[in-house]
Amino acid sequence: MTRSRGWAFGGAIFLAVNPLLVTRVVFVLQEPTLLLFTTLAAWLSIRLVKALSPGRAALAGAAWGLATLAKTVTGFAPFLLLGMGLLPGRWRVSWRGWEAAALLV
Repeated sequence: MTRSRGWAFGGAIFLAVNPLLVTRVVFVLQEPTLLLFTTLAAWLSIRLVKALSPGRAALAGAAWGLATLAKTVTGFAPFLLLGMGLLPGRWRVSWRGWEAAALLV
């Protein structure tokens, strides 16, 4: 092990077992978590719109569920997606009942 790698390993061990820092691990900021899950849910929803399938609908629904668990602000988004599917001429493909159900579950 090189000298700099040894110092890095020692510093990592010190930070891992320092009792003053262990208590701060429980504080997770909401904004980065919300940003991660909202971005993931939006990306999965775009994939769902491009090619409808029950698996993609379930993944998008699960991602929106995680985003809602991070903060309840995103709880309305899946209903907006379903509402957009009802607009005439908005999407070239039509929603089937099982895809809508998979998104909302």
